Amino acid sequence: SVNNYKSIELLNNNKSNIIILSGSRIVSSNTLQLVPKKFINIHSGITPNYRGVHGGYWAIANDDLDNCGVTLHCVDKGIDTGQILAQDLIEINHKDNFCTYPFLQLSSGLKLLDAFLKDINKVNMNKKENENKLSKLYYHPTIWEYLYNYIFYKTK
Repeated sequence: SVNNYKSIELLNNNKSNIIILSGSRIVSSNTLQLVPKKFINIHSGITPNYRGVHGGYWAIANDDLDNCGVTLHCVDKGIDTGQILAQDLIEINHKDNFCTYPFLQLSSGLKLLDAFLKDINKVNMNKKENENKLSKLYYHPTIWEYLYNYIFYKTK
């Protein structure tokens, strides 16, 4: 876990000023305080609309393809609430499903990360986001939610 004392020690001993995350556990406030570096997350969803996990799946299940994508954001004490650095939509086809969406999002997210790192000196990573945006936190779909969305909405 990123919040383990050994991880905190490793992060503090690393000479990098930025820590890149993707698919990790939630970084605790304690870890953020103990590791004085910027944490950047490749989030599998468009925030603030799809915070939490499986943002691509939930966007598709909600028939919200305009928000089916990936977000590169700063990590703060909230869950996927940090400053948005970049976002991109993914293109899905009839062969894609619950298992392939995260790969499409990661691929797109790595491209965003590459572009971000090339222009990092032009980005203010300390500004606050608009806290009045609509936002929802999603969790792993239960088997019943998945079956319901598959049967009634053809969401794979």
